Parts: sequence; structure tokens; C-alpha cells
Amino acid sequence: MKYALSLILGVVFTVAATAQTGNEKDLIILSPFEIDRVLGSFPAPGSVAEGEDLEILRKYQENRTKKDCQLAAQQESATLGSLFGHLLTRAEVEELSIDFLKQYGEAGGNAYLAKKLYGRPRPYDSHRDLKPCISKETSESYPSGHATVARVFARLLANKFPKRAAAFIKAGNQAALNRVIGGVHYPSDVLAGIKLGDHLADKMIRDNQRRNRRD
Repeated sequence: MKYALSLILGVVFTVAATAQTGNEKDLIILSPFEIDRVLGSFPAPGSVAEGEDLEILRKYQENRTKKDCQLAAQQESATLGSLFGHLLTRAEVEELSIDFLKQYGEAGGNAYLAKKLYGRPRPYDSHRDLKPCISKETSESYPSGHATVARVFARLLANKFPKRAAAFIKAGNQAALNRVIGGVHYPSDVLAGIKLGDHLADKMIRDNQRRNRRD
């Protein structure tokens, strides 16, 4: 995933700063133990589960259209606008992009930590017959950072705008699937990203509810 480098570095530096001041609870940073408890490992190379991953990837590669690839390419940046702009007004995108900046950093930062923990190669690096139709990535494959961010955003938007909740969840799921259609993630990567996103979103929503009660 092509995260904004400054954002990821910002999360790292903020973690370091809060650790010095005792305010680390203000950021959601999962331990390797918690990440592994939530996700578990990816399908082992040569396993039946990996074979199912590959079968789905090859089927999408065979049947995807130019439009499918264009839609996947439009979401390579994984911003609020690229993922959910069709469901939000321009004013909402501008306002919420600022409001969700911390949560975006937490989602992206924890997905980055998880990728480093598991170290799964991208599907096209392990299987030469797989040819992405969008930009290749240099980061690890498991879990999908796009799916993590999309799920966090979808959950936060659904919580903020309950009448549009189903549309936000559907759009987040499609954004995750687009990473498989584009050929840069295994299906198990995006399922793990959704699980990680749900875990983080639950924490974010609970933290926000506690702050509101204190206020």
C-alpha cells in the first residue's frame, strides 16, 4: 500500500513522543502478540488454503475488465475521497479527512507493523503467472493495508451517519476486493485487513464514547 510516508513517520514519531510523556494510551498501537491474536498467520505456501487464494486470484485475472482495473487504480492512494467520495459531499470529505487523520495514521501504522511481523511476499513475487493490472507494491502482503484503512473508515462513517451505514460498509468491502481484482493481494490478505480494521475500529469507537462521557 502506498501510504503517505510523512503520515507513517508521523505516527512513529508520535508514538515515541507519547511514550516519553506517559500519554501512549492516546494512540492505538497494537503489540505483536495482539496482532497475532487477532489475525493469526497467513496460509502456508503450498497449503490448501493458499491454493484457494491462488484460484481466486487467477480467476479474477482471467475475467477482470479494463474498467475493473481502472476502478482499482483510482483507489491506490487509499484516501477518504478515493474510497468513499462517491458517498460523501465535497464538504464532508474535506472536514472528515481532517477529523479522521489520527485514525488513518493508526490504521496504516498498525497494518504496517503487521506486515513487518508476518513478512508475506506479494502474490506476483511468489507466482510469476500472476500479473497485476495496477501498480505493484514493495511492502509485504499480509494483511492488506488498504482493507484495514477502508474498514476503519467504513466503520467510523457508519457510526457517524447511521442512515448510510450499509452503503459505507459495502464501499469498504469493494475497496478491499479491488486489491484482489487488481492482483496485488491474496484474498486472505484483505480478509485479514478487514479483521484488523474491525479490531481497531472497535477500539476507536469505544475510546470516543468514553471521551464523550467525560466531556
